[in-house]
Formats: sequence, C-alpha cells, structure tokens
Amino acid sequence: MTTDQPTPSADTLVYEGEMTIYSAAANFQRLKEVLDQRSPIHLDLSQVTEIDSAGLQLLLFAQSEADAHGLAFSIASVSETVDDMLNMLFLKRTFGVPTPAQPEAST
Repeated sequence: MTTDQPTPSADTLVYEGEMTIYSAAANFQRLKEVLDQRSPIHLDLSQVTEIDSAGLQLLLFAQSEADAHGLAFSIASVSETVDDMLNMLFLKRTFGVPTPAQPEAST
C-alpha cells in the first residue's frame, strides 16, 4: 500500500531503503543539499522499507527547517512501513499525509 499526495517531480527528493540510524548521515546530507538551495522540500517515501526514530527525526527537522525559511514542505507519497509508523505515532496530520477512507461497514 502506498499513500499518495502530489505526484513526485524532478525536484522531489526520493528516499529508498532504510531511513534508520544506520543511514541517517547520508539521508541528512541529501536533505541538507536541498535546504542549502532554499528550494521547496518535497519528499517521496514510497520506497522506504524501514524507518526508526532517526528517520522520523529527519522528517521533523525537514518540516521545521522548511517552516523556518518559509519554504513549502510536502510528502508526496509514503510506503506502508512509513504510513504505519506515522499512524502509530499520530504524526500523519503533522506531515499532511492523508488517511485512506475506511470502507463503510455493511449492516
């Protein structure tokens, strides 16, 4: 399952694989390059296979820095793994990730 928002474009930063403490330095460096350009921050997390608190910290930092510099911030899409983590920690609304509509219960 992938939760979609805006369609990723050439200026979308795509993360693949792990967003964990083991990849935190490399993931931060990629984000810092976008921040240094003062460009809008659009993330595609649809290929993320694992996320931990370091990955979540990176997302919170990205959003905070975007807000501080008046830059747009969005998450284009998330993998089921990311969706589950954001849902579990009540962060979907914080990042503007939509909750899929629940099917109506049959009576």
